[in-house]
Amino acid sequence: MLRFPCADAKEGVAWIHDAGIDPGTSFVTFFPDQPLTRAAPASWLYRLAGGPTAGPHPFTDVISEWQQAPVSWMAESGITTGTSPTTFAPDHTLTRAQLITFLYRYQGEPAVTVDPSTPACNPDNDNSPTTEADSFHMATAGGLHSCGANPNGQVACWGDNAFQQATAPYGRFVSVTAGNVHTCGLREDYGITCWGLNNKGQTDAPSGEFETSDAGFDHTCGLRPNRTIACWGNNTFGQIDAPTGSYRAIDAGGNRTCALTGNRTVTCWGSSRQGESDIPTN
Repeated sequence: MLRFPCADAKEGVAWIHDAGIDPGTSFVTFFPDQPLTRAAPASWLYRLAGGPTAGPHPFTDVISEWQQAPVSWMAESGITTGTSPTTFAPDHTLTRAQLITFLYRYQGEPAVTVDPSTPACNPDNDNSPTTEADSFHMATAGGLHSCGANPNGQVACWGDNAFQQATAPYGRFVSVTAGNVHTCGLREDYGITCWGLNNKGQTDAPSGEFETSDAGFDHTCGLRPNRTIACWGNNTFGQIDAPTGSYRAIDAGGNRTCALTGNRTVTCWGSSRQGESDIPTN
């Protein structure tokens, strides 16, 4: 069943999801206009081929666990020669020529007729220049630092870095949220990684999958796929004691948290010294 709205290519998206080739960028998103990275078709072709085993690859820049087996198989099968003998550039934007070369080799390099007037090129070379995506698809502002995530899943932060809150770890993230002096990112495997000051446990994210997260002053909350909420960090005012129930969205403030319930009402918990957790009634 199609989980990701995609009007322009809904049949193709349904097929690639149901076949287990691409699970999407989250439980409910596909990002159809997001630029491809070089690692993406590696994982697709690897799954299309049935996940064959292969020896280790020679590329020192392939670090993410999910990239290891696909890139190893592509290298051993001769589908890729890398951008150099020791680099694959997995997070670089994929060019049309590189994608075509991968597909051609995956098909066993079938015989073709080439116009003799075509300018000379090297079909074995897939290391044409690539550039990282230089745009952001989201941004978040913390106490004295800010962060953004680009379409390739890379996070960049800037501003105060006294507690390493602006030093994003290596990896690919679907989204990022900044607290006062800590930051949390939703990884592409739907787990959460946090960094920065941890004096109240605000970077000790629980295990398991999340759909979204939001950072408050020194606590963070995440919405799980089953629509429940998990929070961690400072609990002086009960701001991480999420009530049971089904929720659609969350927002963490200074010393409180609010959430949109399944029936579209709002509930808040935590500090209410100024009435900030007291929901008005109609």
